[in-house]
Amino acid sequence: SIPLSAPPEAAFSYEIVDDMVLFRSDSTADSEKGTVVESLVWDFDTSSDLTLADSDGDGDPTNDQDSILEAPTFTYEASGTYEVKLTVTDNRGGIGTIVKAIEVGEGAEPVTGLVAILLADIIPANDDIVYLSGDEGSVTFDFSQSEGAIAYYILDKNIHFDTDGNGVKNDDQDFKTSLPGTWKTNFEKEWGKTVVKLTVTDIYGNDHSTTQEIKFQ
Repeated sequence: SIPLSAPPEAAFSYEIVDDMVLFRSDSTADSEKGTVVESLVWDFDTSSDLTLADSDGDGDPTNDQDSILEAPTFTYEASGTYEVKLTVTDNRGGIGTIVKAIEVGEGAEPVTGLVAILLADIIPANDDIVYLSGDEGSVTFDFSQSEGAIAYYILDKNIHFDTDGNGVKNDDQDFKTSLPGTWKTNFEKEWGKTVVKLTVTDIYGNDHSTTQEIKFQ
């Protein structure tokens, strides 16, 4: 007989980079009984304001399927507090749900005293994008002006590509150091949309991130 298993436990974390929210499912299943998380459904806003929150238009703002990815990204159009719902289902039909309120925009200030600052040796254009010409090029990034009691600096070369193969695109550690300084790296036009992310972590374990988009013209 198949042993009874506990339903999966839905959990997620997130970080805010500029005006974009990077979500990540931290959900778990009853692995001792042989269950695994089989599917995820995100609803990025379950508030009662139907005109904003009911993305599928069925009159219920709490049942939208805004993403089925493990680590989706989402940009909210306005600052405010949003209730995010994650529903996970395991391979035996067990269901777990979590709803968490997040603050986006003016209320989502970085941890006091900790600020990630990423500068490029090519000045961004008016749209804050660093433009390169041709099919490939290199950029030197300066992260030394970041502020806080920083323990280490981590650079993800492209949050749209999974370098380490763990299934999460925006958590790669393409360059990591405990010392302030610079990092020179190359880019290729064929990669498509490319966004570099700097994350600084202080001695207390707090994180703050910033990004820089790279585009070929």
